[in-house]
Amino acid sequence: MLNLLLAVGIGLAVGIGLVLTPLSVLESILPALVAFVASWLVLARRAAKQLESIFGKAIKDVEAGRAEVAIQTLKGAYALEKRQFLVRAQVDAQIGAILFVQRKWEEAEPYLRNAFVRHWIARGMLACILFRRHRLDEARQVLDKALPMNKKQPLLYGLYAWLLDKANRRADAIAVLGRGVDANPQSAALKENLLHLQNGRKLDMEPFGDAWYQFLQEPPPQARIAQLQQQQGMQLRGGFRPGARGARR
Repeated sequence: MLNLLLAVGIGLAVGIGLVLTPLSVLESILPALVAFVASWLVLARRAAKQLESIFGKAIKDVEAGRAEVAIQTLKGAYALEKRQFLVRAQVDAQIGAILFVQRKWEEAEPYLRNAFVRHWIARGMLACILFRRHRLDEARQVLDKALPMNKKQPLLYGLYAWLLDKANRRADAIAVLGRGVDANPQSAALKENLLHLQNGRKLDMEPFGDAWYQFLQEPPPQARIAQLQQQQGMQLRGGFRPGARGARR
């Protein structure tokens, strides 16, 4: 918010300054707008770099098994909230994801609810918590709001279909996968699973890659457990740079 106010102030100062010159009001508008946009971009980029630095430290803490330290590191980013929009929503998404992976459902839920809607991993995790509580309708509402903002995330469609199929809503699951294939025609994982359901077989989520296992719907293959333990920062990386490894297959 402060960044926006500063940018507006700079734009107004430039405009007023030019009006005091031989330039007319109309001639002063364009330079003032340029000054506003340029200053906004510089200030926003500076805040983004600060946020990225904090996220980077948190990722290292998570990968080292220091989840609580990572959460405290992330909370330090709240100080940027007054300067830039959506900071808290991004930070809460990361905190919620860490708590979710620790199976701390009650603690994770409020953070995940406050997550930015484009953070598809956080929205998926929130849907999983609601599904665990047998609140399928609420889980569907969460995913129905998230999908339009994350159409190019095949795994989100896959997760949605998985939950529906588990709730014996196979027809609905097939419909969701159909939407996913339409939005992601190159996704072999979506196409294969659509055929599985249409032919009365079970979903096979392994083709979606490692990102699938962070939703804790099924354990990874035994051969993958050790490697996944070394990738505990995956939910953070996937959130800050949408599209965790394997998520786009």
